[in-house]
Amino acid sequence: MLHPGQYNTSSGPDFFNARVRIANQEWAGNLEIHLKSSDWYVHGHENDINYSNVILHVVWEDNVAIHRKDGSIIPTVALKNVVNSTLLHSYEDLVQNSKKKIIYCEKDIASIEDKEHINDGSFRKVSKNTFQMEALIYGLAGFLQYNTIHDAYYQRLKNEFSFLYHKFQLAEYFGATPIFFGLRPSNFPTVRLSQLCNIYKRSDNLFSALMAAETIDDFYNFFEVGASPYWDTHFTFGKESKKHS
Repeated sequence: MLHPGQYNTSSGPDFFNARVRIANQEWAGNLEIHLKSSDWYVHGHENDINYSNVILHVVWEDNVAIHRKDGSIIPTVALKNVVNSTLLHSYEDLVQNSKKKIIYCEKDIASIEDKEHINDGSFRKVSKNTFQMEALIYGLAGFLQYNTIHDAYYQRLKNEFSFLYHKFQLAEYFGATPIFFGLRPSNFPTVRLSQLCNIYKRSDNLFSALMAAETIDDFYNFFEVGASPYWDTHFTFGKESKKHS
């Protein structure tokens, strides 16, 4: 899978404009998802021209070959023997107990590996320095791994993250960049993460500070925070935009 495409909330295939590689050949088109491949015929897609550009059929169980309206066979990928059974059971447990618990995964808290040396220790040491905090968060979120962005602020963040990464001997580099698809620019994770850093600078004990709030206005005032000045003229790194707040 090169790109999942755009989720379709209307009629037609489930995802538009996806890109996949099949047998070293890259394909661009639509994706359809079913529980069983035979559902293709149950829903009458074989006679619907809107499904002629489906390049991949994603199913849980592949129980029959499927064809487009012109008779050509559509490649199918079955997930039944691919999905990790432990992950599947955890998902089923979350769904079944979603209305019974305040925190869905509360019984699994004890099994989570301690990451305090990354998430807490290093963050607390730079909590009063917004720039260093941003360098850590953007770096661990995977934003600072690109060599094609050359503006000064980005390069400063990149250098600072490299320094802090080695200084605190961080054991892992996450490299999983948050997605932007479907968000308004003002809600882009780049901007929101900067706001988070500025909130953290205000109070490095966020939970206690929020527990002390007594009115709804207290909550609004607590979260009334701007992003760093760079984001007044940017929504993403390296691409200047009209000035905004």
